[in-house]
Amino acid sequence: MSFRALTRWLGFTMGGVLLGLALWFALRGPSAPIDPREMPPPREGEVTILFFGDGGDSSPLQRQVAASMLEVCRRLGCSLALLLGDNVYASGPLNGSHDPRLDLAFGIPFAPFAELDGFAFWGSFGNHDVLAGLSNEIGYAAGTPLLEIPGPMFEVTGLPAWLQVMAIYTPTLFKADPLLEGALTPDWESQVRRVENRMCAAGPVRWKILFGHHPIYSTAHGTAKRLERRLLPTIRRCGVDFFLAGHVHQQEHISAPDFEQLIQGAASNPRHSRGWFKWGPRSSFRSEEAGFGVIRFSQIRAWVNYFDREGHILYSWQVSRARPPAGG
Repeated sequence: MSFRALTRWLGFTMGGVLLGLALWFALRGPSAPIDPREMPPPREGEVTILFFGDGGDSSPLQRQVAASMLEVCRRLGCSLALLLGDNVYASGPLNGSHDPRLDLAFGIPFAPFAELDGFAFWGSFGNHDVLAGLSNEIGYAAGTPLLEIPGPMFEVTGLPAWLQVMAIYTPTLFKADPLLEGALTPDWESQVRRVENRMCAAGPVRWKILFGHHPIYSTAHGTAKRLERRLLPTIRRCGVDFFLAGHVHQQEHISAPDFEQLIQGAASNPRHSRGWFKWGPRSSFRSEEAGFGVIRFSQIRAWVNYFDREGHILYSWQVSRARPPAGG
């Protein structure tokens, strides 16, 4: 090959690479700048919630993230935690509620949280929890003071009258699979009715939060059409403000037209995105870093922080409301 032909070929090849990189960055969506504003310690009456999902793989990374969670919660005064499913990873059913894998996934890494007065982890279920056996996790929680798993669907208790937090069982909302529906698990229609009976009729509630495992929107997986069709009308009718989910092993904030969706599925096993062309509606932030999230509520403000595995802040976002609800 002549020198002129070689330079022409190199120029063509490099131009193609640069064009491809530019197209990839354009299609993968905007990247949010790092906002370093960590919330201060809480004021009286505020509720600070740690949230994370997909955190049950019993790995050294999980233990590192758990230790960072505790350090951040000491600073920020966390009131409780929401587990967004896949609390333990198992390829088949656990050997009852005393299976040592439950201690490895939860009891050991999170035992130091007992130093936080009145603190508890409220757990929802994901697809790996179905494999592990829901009754095994419920039985384990019954003997673990730090862990609250009343069932597949429940309301968090002990909150101010202006704050309502409700767990839903997304496997039956997300997927049409009769194996997910049994005596223990509600079908999607009964879940929708229960959410509407509780949340649509809630008068003085200022903030309404649903949490579960599967997100409606995500950069990596696109739109979960069945979940959107089944749950979005209820979110709209009841005025749900936030939907917290895991499943996608990343951290992401998506401002949908009717609600804010916070994804935190990177507490132990983060993954690179495989869905570059499926950008969700108005994604404000996305990270493939391992970590966790914290959200604080007052009657007039919600403040979200995302953190990496070492407890360094990745992203901050706030929304305010002019006044508390009547009777709140």
